[in-house]
Amino acid sequence: MTFAVIQTALTLKVLFKLSLRQARGLVCSLLKLLGLGWPSPYFSTVSRWQATLAVNIPV
Repeated sequence: MTFAVIQTALTLKVLFKLSLRQARGLVCSLLKLLGLGWPSPYFSTVSRWQATLAVNIPV
């Protein structure tokens, strides 16, 4: 579940050309709006995953 949230944050970062903090804030807001109750990852966690996770967006 946390992996999916991190993947979503990094995908939104690439898609909308956001900074990492902006993408994390967007994901936190989306989780609240959807009422999923999933934990929001910390900035440092997303930053560490960013170095190893590849985001592929099909054209």
